[in-house]
Amino acid sequence: MASAPGTDGDPLTVAAEALRTYAAAAARLEQSAGNEAGLVWSACEASFLTLLQLHGSLSPGELSEMAQVSSSGTTTGAIDRLEKAGYVRRDRSTHDRRKVIVTLTPEAAAGHRRARQQRLTELFADYKPSQQRLIAEFLTRLAETETHAATT
Repeated sequence: MASAPGTDGDPLTVAAEALRTYAAAAARLEQSAGNEAGLVWSACEASFLTLLQLHGSLSPGELSEMAQVSSSGTTTGAIDRLEKAGYVRRDRSTHDRRKVIVTLTPEAAAGHRRARQQRLTELFADYKPSQQRLIAEFLTRLAETETHAATT
């Protein structure tokens, strides 16, 4: 593995740099998806899409809380733009008709999953099953750590 520019090859330093590079690339991919839909993607819309992919249907309030968005106007505007682009739909709760639930459309969910799954499949092919399990465990723990840090 080549070391990141300006590092001495220390694995922790290289990993930290790789994670920053990954985060920037992931943000560019989300921006590109928005551009294809004719939108200027905000971090809020990208966050909402990710949360819906991870947790399934959520109320606007749950989306706001999980994304740490404090303005209901920002939340409503982001959901409006995602709905207009065909990424989400709003439905009334079957338990409480006053409550709105935001759901990722099947087309949007399948498109995101398919593209990322293809890239991961190609990348994972270079690793043994034991290495794949270790990578998956590391990424899961990293996600948990970063999620905890973001909510405290």
